[in-house]
Amino acid sequence: MPSSKRSPLFSHNIKVRYAETDQMGIVHHSVYVVYLEAARTELWDSIGYPYSVMEKEGFIVPVVSVNIRYMRPAYYGDIITVNIMDLVIDSRIKFHYEYEVVRNGEILATATTEHVFVNEKFRPIRIPEKFLKIIEGIKSGELLPDK
Repeated sequence: MPSSKRSPLFSHNIKVRYAETDQMGIVHHSVYVVYLEAARTELWDSIGYPYSVMEKEGFIVPVVSVNIRYMRPAYYGDIITVNIMDLVIDSRIKFHYEYEVVRNGEILATATTEHVFVNEKFRPIRIPEKFLKIIEGIKSGELLPDK
């Protein structure tokens, strides 16, 4: 299955390591969650606002839901690309990322991760205005390198 016709907002390449595979050399399904997180953190690093700075400023953004659809296996040694296809504000407190995991243009998996901002007591809070503007800048390509 070829990758979608949409252009990704951001792409992150990963070489599949042996420890991420099962006895057949196929990437274990649980590892995809790690790959999605790697792409998210690289996205924020690329705009000069890494998670470490975000957290020092008091912003905590946990994952509250993950949905992955597996279509084809990835194997030990593959170079896969995690494409962040979209970043969507769902409500005043929730937003989600949409992903495609591809190898040589072939979709291996699609995924979404849902997130909320929480306060120091881990209670959901409204998405801060600062982040609404950053997300708008990411979506427009204004904040991304190579755009």
